[in-house]
Amino acid sequence: MEVYAVRPIAKGEELNIEYLPGAVTRTSDERRNLLAMHFNFPRCLCAVCSAAPDLVAQSDARRREVRQVSETIKAGRSDRKATMAKMERIRVLLEEEGYKALPDFGASSLSLYLALAPSMHVCTRD
Repeated sequence: MEVYAVRPIAKGEELNIEYLPGAVTRTSDERRNLLAMHFNFPRCLCAVCSAAPDLVAQSDARRREVRQVSETIKAGRSDRKATMAKMERIRVLLEEEGYKALPDFGASSLSLYLALAPSMHVCTRD
């Protein structure tokens, strides 16, 4: 496996990978169950899963919202301005969740849209 940094990494900083595509849209219980089923992990010790219960609940709520918003983007029923607003909402939620790079959504088209979103602008005509 090759890993490329998208930002400076401090000496001693812990690096994490997502074992499952789409983990960003799953709650802590869903991730735990999938990791146990696919990798025989007894439990996840990442900062999110091992946080206080109220913080885990907040994380789960953000991830459920990311799932809901990403599903509406994939459905393709919004105009460009609404889609850009949804992508910005996902960006904010990911930032609140502590992501410093774009996670794997398990859907290449959605990951591509989100990767391109910061450079896109919606122009309106008067």
